[in-house]
Amino acid sequence: MRYLKWPALALNFLLTVCAVGSASSSDINSALARVDAKNSSIDDILWGQVQLQLSLSQGVPYRVYTITEPNRVVLEFNRAMIDEIAMDKVNQSDKIDSVEVAVSAAGWNQLILNVKQPLIVFSVETKVPDDGSSAMLDLVLVPVTQTEFETNSKPVQARKAEPISQPATLPGKETINGKLRIAIDPGHGGIDPGAQVQGIEESDLMLSLARDIKESLLRNDNIEVTLTRVEDIFVSLEERVRLANSFQADIFISLHADAVTEGVARGATVYTLSEEATDKASAALVARHDHDQLISGLDLSGTEGAVTDVLIDLARLENGPRSKELALSVVSGLKEALGQVNAKPYREAGFSVLKAADIPSILIEAGFMSTKSELQNLQDEAWRQLFAEGVRIGVLNWLAKDETSRALRRQ
Repeated sequence: MRYLKWPALALNFLLTVCAVGSASSSDINSALARVDAKNSSIDDILWGQVQLQLSLSQGVPYRVYTITEPNRVVLEFNRAMIDEIAMDKVNQSDKIDSVEVAVSAAGWNQLILNVKQPLIVFSVETKVPDDGSSAMLDLVLVPVTQTEFETNSKPVQARKAEPISQPATLPGKETINGKLRIAIDPGHGGIDPGAQVQGIEESDLMLSLARDIKESLLRNDNIEVTLTRVEDIFVSLEERVRLANSFQADIFISLHADAVTEGVARGATVYTLSEEATDKASAALVARHDHDQLISGLDLSGTEGAVTDVLIDLARLENGPRSKELALSVVSGLKEALGQVNAKPYREAGFSVLKAADIPSILIEAGFMSTKSELQNLQDEAWRQLFAEGVRIGVLNWLAKDETSRALRRQ
């Protein structure tokens, strides 16, 4: 049995944790975690506290936070099935008015506790057996003043949950069949393994991460996703762009990881195209990741003719700002999902894969393989699921703003 416990969390308005048993990755991806209401409880305990014990069919990434107007405690689960009627009957606390079930705009399933008085998180613990066959979440809430509750809660303007019978939809956009098409590009592959640390190759890690991001995005019915490669093979820059264009993608996301030879670096970074890198580290990174161009014999940086230059510049006039907004939105989504990102999470650099795309395009450095904890994260299915949700949150939030911004730019 493994235990994950975070005591005295009253000072944190958002807690992102992960509770995943040792079930195989395919098991976790193929089925929702189910909440067993019969073996769950919500009760008043000593010193005015409230204890929620939630029985789950398997471990699942989750987070818990409080919001105001009205006061609520929200538990969010990545892929969980919750029976609202059954859970409301479970409630035996005099301090919890009712229990609701919803789904957030980012696709996380929510268990919402409508509290009669201000309560914030005191501790949360998960118990997961070694075989991953179940999980028990134990949450303790402690009474506080309204001022303390508001101080430790998410902003009032936080995205409102939508009823589970009305899944989140995308704002109107002129796309094929009304769907947003996203091309995800797992960097490197085949004869170009990318960074290598302890026998682990960047190309393999990015393919796994790409699959997780695809699965997360496809939870929204109005999104279609394609990968530029689905196995460990070399795909030239020219072919990656051709695949994105043939898919008629609206967004292009390239995935990479990095490794440094000196010092310790941490956290995800999101890049957009610039003729000049924002710093020396970014310039060096471009040189490493553009290695696949040398192999394929393709170098877009010096082969465009005058007409092509004009067309590319015209495309960038619109897509440059859109790419930056997408990058900043994804940075925010990753920070929300993971809790932290790189100290300088948004940068610009001259990645050739970004030069070739005439749609909003970003390159994500998911982490640093040279840092032990980051390498472990990149190999961990649960962490990758949280990362994928961060990307998904960022894409959806960007899309909500993009249509209005595009209309203003065209006036």
